[in-house]
Amino acid sequence: MSFVFSIPGMLLLHRFAPFGVWEPNLEAGREASRFPVSRWQLLGSSLTVGAAGLLLGLATSALLAALKAVRSRPGSPFSLEPQLLRLLSPASASDWLRLAGPLVFGAFCGLAAAALTAARRGVRPAGGRIPGA
Repeated sequence: MSFVFSIPGMLLLHRFAPFGVWEPNLEAGREASRFPVSRWQLLGSSLTVGAAGLLLGLATSALLAALKAVRSRPGSPFSLEPQLLRLLSPASASDWLRLAGPLVFGAFCGLAAAALTAARRGVRPAGGRIPGA
């Protein structure tokens, strides 16, 4: 039975290692030109993405809490605002832990954006000169 489940993976792998070919052609393509970003641009983009991640995490957490409140009390109206205010004004340890989730998610998003930008485009040195240019 496990053989049947491996067929889709084999079909996807066929793109990189075609059936019947012992040594696939692994020549690297031409590297695209990179335009390095400054440290301030990297910081700005990572803070922007981190703030967007934080807002998304807050909205998702408040939405889930509001849905849980509606489900636990049938007939009560759906309201997102009280759950968002409760999330942003923690009073107990569990409220602080509930707030930590969106904060960690926002920080992760910001760091991931910085890492991706630095890996794809590179970071310009502090002097502003691009080595090799």
